[in-house]
Amino acid sequence: MASAARFSDPSRVAVDAAGSTVFVSEEDGATVRAIAVSTATVTTVAGKAGVTGSADGVGTDARFNRPTGISSTASGDTVFVADYANHIVRRIAVSTSTVTTVAGPVQAYGNVDAVGTAARFRAPSGVALSRTGTSVYIADSGNHTIRKMVLSTGAVTTIAGSPGIAASTDGVGSAARFNSPRAVAVDGAETQLFVVENSHAVRRIDLATSTVSTLAGVAGTSGS
Repeated sequence: MASAARFSDPSRVAVDAAGSTVFVSEEDGATVRAIAVSTATVTTVAGKAGVTGSADGVGTDARFNRPTGISSTASGDTVFVADYANHIVRRIAVSTSTVTTVAGPVQAYGNVDAVGTAARFRAPSGVALSRTGTSVYIADSGNHTIRKMVLSTGAVTTIAGSPGIAASTDGVGSAARFNSPRAVAVDGAETQLFVVENSHAVRRIDLATSTVSTLAGVAGTSGS
């Protein structure tokens, strides 16, 4: 039964296009879980409960350190994870539970646009896979930027924000400012990216021009 399952600080969720499987990043549990919606059966896809680390591997041999952002392909065969405390982005082949690191070196945080493990992040918190499955967008929380990784090449670029500068300023590309962006979502046409940040605002990025605008909320003003 669903109520028999237990989680430790589940952080984010992602669902396949059919709505049959929900993937859960379990931040304190250091695992990625899956819920079969039709039966509410919960299984562990990768990681070992309560054991942190950074190892690539299969199933319980893999390790995470505060997995947060999570995004699934439409088919649910691949999941991407923002491994917050390891400062890396991971990929899970769901059928085999194989975990690999696709961007950033383990615990070597920084801000570098480069290819694959030569790129640097600082506490990535959110990931969003494009509907075409060609790119992953990353909320690089500690750098206060939004990044993009092209999956075919592994190339990571910064599309908006200025590294190390926390603010909430509308603008184009590096002239825009974010305050610890936490989560991202991309629309079906891959023309707009939506960002939730720590300033109590929801932001929008026009991906063709890298123009950042505030969609909802007032930066720095909380309320309901």
